[in-house]
Amino acid sequence: MKKALLAAFCFFYSSVIFSQIIADHTVVDRYQDIPEFYINEIKKMWLVVAGESHSEAYRSGLLALAQTNAKFSVVVQDYGDPEPYSTSYLRASRGTWGDINNPSGWIYNYGEEDWCVYKPGYTFNPNAVSRTKDGISYCNTHNLSISAFGFGWCYDVDVEMADYLKATQEYADHCSSKGYPTKVFFTTGPVDDYLAIGQNGWENYLRWEEVRDYVKKDSRLILFDYADILCYDNNGEVATDIWVGHTFPVGHPSNIGSEQTGHITNYGALRLGKAMWWMLA
Repeated sequence: MKKALLAAFCFFYSSVIFSQIIADHTVVDRYQDIPEFYINEIKKMWLVVAGESHSEAYRSGLLALAQTNAKFSVVVQDYGDPEPYSTSYLRASRGTWGDINNPSGWIYNYGEEDWCVYKPGYTFNPNAVSRTKDGISYCNTHNLSISAFGFGWCYDVDVEMADYLKATQEYADHCSSKGYPTKVFFTTGPVDDYLAIGQNGWENYLRWEEVRDYVKKDSRLILFDYADILCYDNNGEVATDIWVGHTFPVGHPSNIGSEQTGHITNYGALRLGKAMWWMLA
C-alpha cells in the first residue's frame, strides 16, 4: 500500500506540480507509467466528449486500449441513460443533458451549434452556452457528476476560435463557481482529409495554434491536443505539408490513412485512448 501511494505521489508530482496538463503526442506512451492508485481513481470517473462523427474515435480508442490491457477497463454509452456510478471501469460517452433545441433529455449528437455558435450565421450564441451550462448543472445535481467534459470537433471550419474559446472558458468558470468536480478541457480537432492539405491545412494548423496559445496563458487550463497526437506515429515521426513556404504538421498517414473509426484509423484512435488515460490521471 505504501509503495502504491508513493508511486501515485511521484506520478502526480512529476506530471502536474511542475507542468500544465497538456495531453499531446509526448504523453501517448506515458499511460504505461500511471500508478495503480490513479488507474483505480479513473475508474470512478465519467468522461464526456460531446460531439458528432469525429468524437467516435475518442471512445473507440478507449475501447481498443481496454482490449489490449484489461486494467484500462471502460464502458462506452452511446444512447439512453448514462451508465451509473462505478468503481470498476471508466465511463465514457458523448451524452449531454439537452442541447440548443432541447432543454431536457439525453442527447447523443451534439455539434458546434450546441457548444458556442448560431448556424448558419456562425456567430457566438449565448443561448447555446446557457443551455450547455444548464446541462452540466443538471448532471452534477442528479448524482451524475461529470469528471471531465470537452468538445469533440468535427469539420467545423466556420467556427471562429474566439467563440469556441469564450464558450469553453465559460463552462470551466461555471463549474468552478458552482463547486462542481467537473474539469472542462480544451481540445484541438481534425487534421485529416482536406484539412491536411495545402492552404486548408495551413489555416487549420493556425486555428489549433490559437487554442494552444490561449491555454498556455493560464496554467490552470487543460488541453487535450487531438490534432498534435494524430500528427505523429508511434515512432515519434511527424507528418508535414508545405504551403507557400510554411511547413506545418498534418495528420500522419498511419493515423488518417484510411477511415476506420471517427474518420481516422484504429491506430490513431488507440493513440487518443492512451493519451486520454494520461490526461485523466
